[in-house]
Amino acid sequence: MSMSAPLPLAMLRSGWVVRVGLDEGLLGRARGIAWADHWILALPAPPVELADVSMPGRELPWHAITAIVGEVADADQFAITVALFDGAVADGRCTTEVAVRRLTECMLRDDVASDVQDHLWHLDYNGEAFTPEPLVPAALTAEFRAFAAPYVAAWADAIALVVAA
Repeated sequence: MSMSAPLPLAMLRSGWVVRVGLDEGLLGRARGIAWADHWILALPAPPVELADVSMPGRELPWHAITAIVGEVADADQFAITVALFDGAVADGRCTTEVAVRRLTECMLRDDVASDVQDHLWHLDYNGEAFTPEPLVPAALTAEFRAFAAPYVAAWADAIALVVAA
């Protein structure tokens, strides 16, 4: 990818949201295409790979998205995933239990601080039916949303760019 000017930080951050959201199944193809279209129109000299991402009617080319925004660092990938799952729980596309279970899996793959790991294990364990006194669904959701709040705040601008595109 050859360019004279560096890409805007907003484009990189929102591109990471697209990459992670598509990978986790939390964003649809149309969001990736809309994101690419937005930046094609917004940049004076957009990367040529945006045209590959923007083409409807075929699979989104992961190599093109990665060529544009690069790899997502583990900590950022985990944070974006938490923020996107919070949105999915909030709008009913996903249950809290599914979100917590998936984030627990992500935690095992990504570089996540031990206090975050402890909190996720707590949520995962206390959401299980076999737990002596599991959290009631509303309490589990409230605790999950409180856990996710800092991640949502950190990535709200980038997620808003993707959703608005």
